[in-house]
Amino acid sequence: MVGDEFLPDKSFTPLLVFVNSRSGPQQGHLLTTQLRGLLNPIQIWDLADGGPEEILESFSVFTRLRILVCGGDGTVSWIVGTIDKMKLQRWPPIAILPLGTGNDLARIHGWGGGYNNESLIKILLQVSEGYVSWLDRWEMTIENRKGKIKNVKSFLNYLSVGADAQAALQVHMLRESRPQLFFSRIVNKAWYGLFGAEDIIKATSISLPNDITLIADGVEVPLPADSQGIIMLNIDSYTGGVPLWSMGHNAFDSESNGDGLLDIVSVRGTFHLGQIRVGLSTAQKLCQCREATIIIKRKVSVQIDGEPWRQNVCILKIRRKKKAAIMLHRSADESNGVEMEMANLLDWATPHLIDGKVHEVLMKEFSRRIESKTRQRRVQSKDNLMTHLKRAINNAGNHSDQSTSGSSGGATGIGF
Repeated sequence: MVGDEFLPDKSFTPLLVFVNSRSGPQQGHLLTTQLRGLLNPIQIWDLADGGPEEILESFSVFTRLRILVCGGDGTVSWIVGTIDKMKLQRWPPIAILPLGTGNDLARIHGWGGGYNNESLIKILLQVSEGYVSWLDRWEMTIENRKGKIKNVKSFLNYLSVGADAQAALQVHMLRESRPQLFFSRIVNKAWYGLFGAEDIIKATSISLPNDITLIADGVEVPLPADSQGIIMLNIDSYTGGVPLWSMGHNAFDSESNGDGLLDIVSVRGTFHLGQIRVGLSTAQKLCQCREATIIIKRKVSVQIDGEPWRQNVCILKIRRKKKAAIMLHRSADESNGVEMEMANLLDWATPHLIDGKVHEVLMKEFSRRIESKTRQRRVQSKDNLMTHLKRAINNAGNHSDQSTSGSSGGATGIGF
């Protein structure tokens, strides 16, 4: 079997690229053509031509294999699920070139919110310099009242119940019946906004605190009386980059993609979500937990990673999967490749100085610390932006008051 001995140098990092040509407004087809011009065509696989299993099996013989997924969060989940089912000896780390609508996985790993025809050569270089990051995976079991399992679903980003899931369901139904109406990220998000506005009027989830019971780590968590949605977050990026947890109200520990915890927040409906998106409000933090149960007492809307449905009376049990996904995080431009050098150093030390378990522990801790620093910079940047905006609004208001005062004074003088 051909493997690492096929490579000119053992330090080489083979790359396998999956492209979902159905993602994005015609971007997938163009990307496939461009990438085949830059790389060996056998390294590029268009998922429209078939599933990823066979090509993954062929490339898994390379111990330093990296994967680039060109698509949305759903495509990334597809590849992650396939790797998990194949039970490969080594999990190849995954980078993302975002082509979807929300692209939250790409955002949280530093790859941005969407591909805008940037240099592919530069992106390929960034993939080669990216560092490994762990991403928890979660499983939701749907049981009836007698405890019989009816269905099992997995998610990477979030699970939500209530108003936002209802809006997502409306969009999903329209997309299924009229796919020609969804041709760009901006238009897609506009549909979410439209159906969210409709739900503000209908208030379909106003009785949510009576319709569900939330249990976290065996303890019932009381829901706010005005709650119209609860959202369980694995990553701090929701529906296109909204950091619900780090910007939320109430003090809890900061989140990490690989800390084994779900971060649970409450929102007061789709209008509240819109306020959070533009920085005018925050989500209410409820708790962090390692496992959760939602008892659904009345039919409600549920969604996981953008897949919505109407759920009848049941019990949802959410547990973390044993094996985390291994992702590639883009190195910060100002780091000068320090993250990559650290990863290379640990690779060099294995197995001569440290064993595989020590290597994994050190890489996880290194990844956690870098992730924490990156998150702090992101939150600080948004705080600074909001501070500047508020200052500008206040200054404009003061200037308006002064102008009004001056005009009033002038009018009085003329009167006298």
